[in-house]
Amino acid sequence: MKPLRTFRRGSWRNRKSAYSASKFAVRGFSNALMQELKGSSVDVTVVHPGGVATAIAERARMPRAATPEETAAACARARRLLKLAPEIAGETIVRGVERRRRRVLVGGDATVIDAIERLAPVSNMAILMRIFGG
Repeated sequence: MKPLRTFRRGSWRNRKSAYSASKFAVRGFSNALMQELKGSSVDVTVVHPGGVATAIAERARMPRAATPEETAAACARARRLLKLAPEIAGETIVRGVERRRRRVLVGGDATVIDAIERLAPVSNMAILMRIFGG
């Protein structure tokens, strides 16, 4: 946001902040829904996925100014972080829903991320960047 403050006029393109905000919105909405539906026959499960090995990185849009080297580095980093087989992720989610779990953490990295977010709600991003890179 610092560069934005230096301009008199301009626009800001949200990337990670919009994604992060939407994740918290889903969690907050789901938690409220859990309370509203308490005692009913409807269960609410929130899935917290870790790095699932999909083609999301290859299909992601990169900034127009990104060089081929930057794009290749971002894809390599994603491949390094996205390790969990989709089949295992799916089985974990189905098992959690069948067991009526309120939260399903998918993968070891999701468990680490969840713990850090709970223990360090203000500084968790800096800690996660040191652990996972970025």
